[in-house]
Amino acid sequence: MQINKYIIICSLLFTISCKTDKNKQNQKISQADTLKVSSQKEKIPELYDIENFTKESIVITCGSGCALSYSPEKISRRGNDLVVDFKVLMYEDEIITDSYNEIYVFSYNNSKKLEKIVKDSESGDFLATQMPNTREAFRSFGENLINSEKVKTSANDFVFESIKLPYHKKIDINEILYNTMATSAIIGLSEFACGEENIRYINLERSKNINLILIPMDCGDSQYRFYLISIANKSVISNLYVEGELFEPESYGSAEKTSFTVDEHSIINVFTENKDFKNNHKVLKKYKITNKGQILEIKY
Repeated sequence: MQINKYIIICSLLFTISCKTDKNKQNQKISQADTLKVSSQKEKIPELYDIENFTKESIVITCGSGCALSYSPEKISRRGNDLVVDFKVLMYEDEIITDSYNEIYVFSYNNSKKLEKIVKDSESGDFLATQMPNTREAFRSFGENLINSEKVKTSANDFVFESIKLPYHKKIDINEILYNTMATSAIIGLSEFACGEENIRYINLERSKNINLILIPMDCGDSQYRFYLISIANKSVISNLYVEGELFEPESYGSAEKTSFTVDEHSIINVFTENKDFKNNHKVLKKYKITNKGQILEIKY
């Protein structure tokens, strides 16, 4: 059932006096809530790959005694998107007159900025067709939703200190200035040197026990490919492909694009678009680094 339809109905109710059957289910909502996202200060149980989200409801009023509330029942991740299954309740004179479910897809960029909202099974931008109060309510919900996602960390996890978090920079291969290092200086480094005696690298983080560097692996078909390398005790501990573009041989299809960010909790987010060269196939994986330099994927 479309929101616009209900807004029209509610506008008519504003001018036409009608009696309501008082024997209907007597669940009430405050008439003072003209527009809000109401926090219930509780956590949604783990659903799909989502562990912690603050549970909030969207409440929209549309005239005398008319209101719609949207309460999330399920949340799942689809690449950079969050898919929310809402339980929608329609109120007239504070009494529930209808209930149904609607699914909305909240799309974000790599910096967690909300880009658009699409109603499931539709293709257009949902916000573009709504009244200002509805747009603001859904946008506020979407911004709060992505910012409430949390990942558990422990005292054994590495914490970034020398770079400002959140970190979300893209490497410009035409402008970057590299440091150099002999492969013999670090055990295991020669595997990333493309047969050369020295490697080029970018310093990402240097701590007392662990160094994190970005190494270009541009000796093959791809000229834009970077690995994150963790070094401890003069040895390579872990490596992870975090940024670049890969092209399928003898194909004119879309490139597989990978980028990464580091959030305020020192969690590494690796985003891949067109995964396995499939258009619009998006994958997000999260990693943490231990105090021993191990790069571990976070499983939910």
